[in-house]
Amino acid sequence: SFSKNKYHTTDITADAATLLQSAREDGYDYVTTMLPTTTDLRNDVTALESRWWRSSIVGVASADSTSTSGNNTLANQMEWSQHMSIPAVILPKIPDSPNEATEYARLISSVALQSSMSNSQVWIVTSLTEDSLQRFDTLTRMCDGATNIGMMIQLDEALSPNPAATVAQLMTLLHKAVGSQLKAVCF
Repeated sequence: SFSKNKYHTTDITADAATLLQSAREDGYDYVTTMLPTTTDLRNDVTALESRWWRSSIVGVASADSTSTSGNNTLANQMEWSQHMSIPAVILPKIPDSPNEATEYARLISSVALQSSMSNSQVWIVTSLTEDSLQRFDTLTRMCDGATNIGMMIQLDEALSPNPAATVAQLMTLLHKAVGSQLKAVCF
């Protein structure tokens, strides 16, 4: 099953309490919030009951946390998300470079194993293109098919004016995505 959420980096906030209240009124299932990269205290940690952190908050790892130099940052972010019982964490797109994609898969494999111990999911942002779906498939195979690795399709790129993409092609890609651990759709 997958959820609906309006996910744009400009909409991500560190005030999950205010955002959740607004999102619930608009009919969204969950909100996204940046995971802290430091030990600074967040004001919204005590503003929300723990049940909301467990059910309606999805963490977003910083883009630089998945680089080789940011591995400690990602480890800290994942540790914080598990402490808060956040059910899923969104990670950046798979790099285009095969070497970088292999390193990314190693990192995701480690993160997925750690997250599985707390029943957390890892959602990888994926464009609705044949190439992106193939990279996601390769990544999940490199991670031994970990069941807590999911895909979050980013529709804004697929829906932008693209004269080469027909409705039939987009539907074929959507069917492939549904069969590939699709967990969320963002636009």
